[in-house]
Amino acid sequence: MDCSFIPKSGKSTYGLDWFYNGSQSRTQKGLEISVIAVIDVEAQRGYSLSVQQTPAGLAKPKAKAQSQPQSIRWETVEQARQMLEQLPVKSTAPAEVEETAVEPTRMDAYLKHLQDTYPYLPTHLKYWVVDGFYSKKKFVGGVMALNLENVCK
Repeated sequence: MDCSFIPKSGKSTYGLDWFYNGSQSRTQKGLEISVIAVIDVEAQRGYSLSVQQTPAGLAKPKAKAQSQPQSIRWETVEQARQMLEQLPVKSTAPAEVEETAVEPTRMDAYLKHLQDTYPYLPTHLKYWVVDGFYSKKKFVGGVMALNLENVCK
């Protein structure tokens, strides 16, 4: 499984969004397709089984912030402690938890593509080979739920 970028310059084309173009090593405006193929190792051939266009507007995975350790002066910590002590005490009643809808991400779309295609895969399939981009916890967990072993960079 992997994605492919398709350059497109139109303004009203379905799915037009910013996607990573590996051949240019940068993000560009265009279309993206997710491709699932079956590889016959003995015959050294791959067969495309399913291709699905990635919808536009899905949430992009958030990059982890690279924080640099900062030195904090002891006076600053002491001032913060004193300010916290002056705050009024809140009651210990259980807080109401608001349910927030989780925005679907591109990784959700890729995993759904796999789940929708799974019934058509060969029954003896054991290994799912993907690019290193797919080595996210959500995707690997979805692959394992289908009783497949995830292989990636």
